[in-house]
Amino acid sequence: MDMKIASNISGSWQRYLVDNGNGVGYHSAMAVDSNDDLHIVYSTNAAGNTVYYAEGASGSAWSLSNQGSSRNTFSMYIDQFDIVHISEYKGGSDLGYSMTAPGGTRQSMTIDSVGDVGYGNDIVVDDNNMVHVAYFDSSNKLLKYANRSTGMYMSHEVTVQFGQYGNVTGTVVDNSTIRVTAPAALDAAESVIMTLWGADGIGYDLSSTFRFYNDDDVDSDGVLNNDDDCPNEYGLSSVDLDGCPDRDADGVSDVADVFPDEPTQSTDTDGDGCGDAASGFNGDQFPSDATQCADTDNDGYGDNQTGTEPDDCPSVAGNSTVNGYGCPDNDGDGWPNSLDAFPDDANETVDSDGDGVGDNSDAYPYNPDETLDSDGDGVGDNADEFPFNSLEIFDSDGDGVGDNSDMFPNDANETVDTDGDGVGDNADLFPNDMSEWIDSDGDGVGDNSDPFPFLSNTTDGDGDGYFDSQDRFPEDSSQWNDSDNDGFGDNPLGNDPDLFPNNPTQWNDFDADGYGDNWGTDAWNSTRLFVWPGQFVENALMADHCPTEFGNSTADGFTGCPDSDMDGIADLYDEVEDTTPVEQFDSDNDGITDANDLCPNTTPGALVDSQGCVIEVTTEESTEDESFFGSLLDGDGDTLTQTVGIGAILLALFAMLQTNAVMAVLPDAFRWMQVIRTSKKLSREEMNELTYLQSLVQAYHTDMETLVEELQQLNSDLTARYTNNEIRKDTREKLITLIDDLLTTSPEQMKRIAYNDAYFGLIGTIDTQERTKLLKEEIAMRELDVPEESTPSDHPSPDQKGVINAEDGHEYLEMPAQSGTWFIRNSSTGEWDRWQ
Repeated sequence: MDMKIASNISGSWQRYLVDNGNGVGYHSAMAVDSNDDLHIVYSTNAAGNTVYYAEGASGSAWSLSNQGSSRNTFSMYIDQFDIVHISEYKGGSDLGYSMTAPGGTRQSMTIDSVGDVGYGNDIVVDDNNMVHVAYFDSSNKLLKYANRSTGMYMSHEVTVQFGQYGNVTGTVVDNSTIRVTAPAALDAAESVIMTLWGADGIGYDLSSTFRFYNDDDVDSDGVLNNDDDCPNEYGLSSVDLDGCPDRDADGVSDVADVFPDEPTQSTDTDGDGCGDAASGFNGDQFPSDATQCADTDNDGYGDNQTGTEPDDCPSVAGNSTVNGYGCPDNDGDGWPNSLDAFPDDANETVDSDGDGVGDNSDAYPYNPDETLDSDGDGVGDNADEFPFNSLEIFDSDGDGVGDNSDMFPNDANETVDTDGDGVGDNADLFPNDMSEWIDSDGDGVGDNSDPFPFLSNTTDGDGDGYFDSQDRFPEDSSQWNDSDNDGFGDNPLGNDPDLFPNNPTQWNDFDADGYGDNWGTDAWNSTRLFVWPGQFVENALMADHCPTEFGNSTADGFTGCPDSDMDGIADLYDEVEDTTPVEQFDSDNDGITDANDLCPNTTPGALVDSQGCVIEVTTEESTEDESFFGSLLDGDGDTLTQTVGIGAILLALFAMLQTNAVMAVLPDAFRWMQVIRTSKKLSREEMNELTYLQSLVQAYHTDMETLVEELQQLNSDLTARYTNNEIRKDTREKLITLIDDLLTTSPEQMKRIAYNDAYFGLIGTIDTQERTKLLKEEIAMRELDVPEESTPSDHPSPDQKGVINAEDGHEYLEMPAQSGTWFIRNSSTGEWDRWQ
């Protein structure tokens, strides 16, 4: 149960909590003092009827105090001195009384205790401070009354002191007025402090002063009556009137001052409530404009957005007048910077197409890609490829000539066709002859009139003795014929010679074992290393399965690989164990077993002595060597036995067969077996350096840019090593000569050089005398090499059919049957050629 109060000061009842103790709020009584504070007395319904006294106000905190027990009905009254009087009934007993003065303690007494008295009591205090209590005597069933003076009285006189002029007695009229007669002050005209003295002898100074007046200045304002516009009112005005009241002391009388309490303002011309003094309080920056008052940024445009020319940027000074007043306008064109696309250009404001050029200057204000049309052709300069030529707009082929003038508007290489043959003058070798335009062979005769349009009719461009019209290699003086049409010349002494002149699928033989580097079997692709020579050629013949190793295998299509037991099967596929005794092994195949070979790793094909080491043959000894090998090949047995003995003969024959194995299977090349190259004459240092140079070329010949960098670096290294005495001068000069040559070599030639040992001097060479002799023999053999006519009995006719080999795609024929003699169809002539 709570103790609450209710108030309807707001027009509706509002409830407020006073005490939420246990069982509170019974038999309550309440009164209001002169300060509008509420005083409440109440009891609980718990045992003992505890009494509580509360003081507070609606909606505020309450001060609670315990006043004892055994009382249960109350009446309360607050007198003029804010003394709280309470009458209280002690149930079944007597009537009590208590009083509490402001700031004092509670004082209690008993009014009546005879019988059961006090029930239904009521208390009141009159203006003479007499307390009156009415109550019921339950024992005698009587209404009783009691009274008593509070001991308080009200005096209406007070002593008032007028400074040094003495004291007088004043009469208190009400709470705000004291009537008093001031003491005489003769001619004094001054103000003095007034003091009220209480009965307790304590003085209280009043906040206002009392002024004594002079007869010539009745209002004592310092302005004589004759000059005082307000002689009976104290005033210090001096601007419009003299001596009239001027509360704000600004010199303007209150009657004329629109702002009598604001010293910084006095007039308001436009009546907008802002004083005319702009620098004063609430000063009017626009004293003649009632719609504007303040101008925060002092730019001449008022802050009031509903007034005249309101400032759109009230906190930033500005001078804009278009689409907003008072905002910054750098170029003074009236447009605020925030809306001006060109805030610093008074001639431009808007950029409709956003191309950075103002609409006033933009020939195409709504096209962001164009701003000018210099030639006035209606096409903007950016799109007009000829912005200063009104006759041209486009140049479709980008040759600098406009489409309107260009006879070939879509061909950047042509613009004019003088002879009207449809071929532009730049491409037309005969620009004034409409019947000719091409001269493929460059002989001065147009192709339409030239019987040999692709061959020069009268020139030999490379000076090799063959007219260009007949020369298969018109730009290479070392080659002129290509029998098998594979792009490699037949001349073995020329550039990029074809080691297989009658086999269009082969031309190089890196390991010189008679089998070409190219291959035509797809299954070999996965076994070929990228550094190996050769390339894939469809249906390639005489393909070397081991292109970097000299070999003699012939079985199962795996030709050209080492075959140690000579059974035709390559060692890497030969599952039959080699039973050759260890003492018969010959690792380098030089004819000298490893047990007796002092040089077991000689180069394949090299001429060796009885101890397996290379025989060095000098130029001076060439005549004797040539005589020896000539006799050897001619079959002169005496020469053989007398010169080197039977063992050396076998060695020489073995070396010849290894280095010229290819000649044994290619009849056209057999005549070249008559020459065995003389041994190379290189020092070990030169061999090492040349071998490294060849390895460098082999590694990077497919990447010319890297190869050139590596060669240039090697060139520098050689110079440094020579300077440090690490290599000999002739070695350096030899290497630099080769490097200079390699740096000018074409990529196609570089691929052929990479695996050509002769180019790097790593195999022997043929001297001039031998080359001359061989050339003569070649010419003689060409003249005498008349094909023998095959009789019908031993040579098939073109009409006869053979069998297509699935591996190489060629047609083969055995004739006579079971004879072991085979023929292959020549794909060019259709004739049958004997297969060797």
